[in-house]
Amino acid sequence: MNAERTNAIIKKVTIILLVIATLVFFYGCISAKQAGEERAARKAAKKIELVVTEKQNSSVSSYSISCDFVCTIKNESKMEINGIVGTFKIMDQNDNVLSSGEASFSGDFKPESEEDFKLNWRMDITEKHKQVYEADFSDLKFSFEIEEVTYNDFETVEIKK
Repeated sequence: MNAERTNAIIKKVTIILLVIATLVFFYGCISAKQAGEERAARKAAKKIELVVTEKQNSSVSSYSISCDFVCTIKNESKMEINGIVGTFKIMDQNDNVLSSGEASFSGDFKPESEEDFKLNWRMDITEKHKQVYEADFSDLKFSFEIEEVTYNDFETVEIKK
């Protein structure tokens, strides 16, 4: 009876090990596919660029300042994009950040195309934000770091730094 019990335990352990090995194999295949898709998405995101071409002062109130920035999104990738989220920064000529925050853009950004639009940027009243409002466009620098891209199939990919 001891030998039968030992054989039964060995069979159960063997089955469990086979199930675990199968799961690890399939997980590895899925992970490799997801990693490949994520690499392709990150590669496509590197071909997306936001260019600020003009600054227009919009309004000043007791609590906030507003500027409109005329922008172009260049989608030089081969993928159609429905949305982009990232961090928009406004800097002075010495690369000191005067204002920054999340910006999101939605639309149909066709592959290998450009789309123009206005970005309304609202800021509370601080000395740095006043600098943005009062500065000439040529005295400002801009950056947009993409954090998330939504493609036309509505798949959203986070862009890891």
